[in-house]
Amino acid sequence: MTPLDDNTAFFIDAIERPTGGRIVPFEPWHIPALVQREHEAASFAALGGIEHTAALCDAAEYAYTVMGDGTPVACIGCSVLWRGVGAAWAFLSTGAPRYWKTIHGGVTTFLRGALCDGEFHRIQTSVRIDHPAGHRWALRLGFAPERVMRGYCSDGADAVCYVRFPNDRR
Repeated sequence: MTPLDDNTAFFIDAIERPTGGRIVPFEPWHIPALVQREHEAASFAALGGIEHTAALCDAAEYAYTVMGDGTPVACIGCSVLWRGVGAAWAFLSTGAPRYWKTIHGGVTTFLRGALCDGEFHRIQTSVRIDHPAGHRWALRLGFAPERVMRGYCSDGADAVCYVRFPNDRR
């Protein structure tokens, strides 16, 4: 077990927030159980449907789910693109805002551990150009905008690539 695995196990097994949110290991049934927002519905379609998205998330090296009152409210993870480079992703339900402290805390803990323990030297994520809340969250998580990716989204919309490195202060 690597130091990152130890950190991941800690927050999967131990974090319980006053809202009742709880972090558990990701399971494929969590994706279809999310009450989809417009962003998620479009993403699932672009990724080949809900079942294919669930399989992709299940194949991710690092994935967990935030449960709220027994129901998945967020599925979050990081897929290894190649050694040292990860692609962070998140699918949130309409009920996610109620569990925001658990969601944000889990992601922050993961990023800190993944970057500090040497597992990754770069983690990146993308946010649609027209999704201001996504941009605010990426910045709050310590990501920095790297570039605009023209035509990146399945509908041809642009996205911003955000990156985080081990020496970033957050």
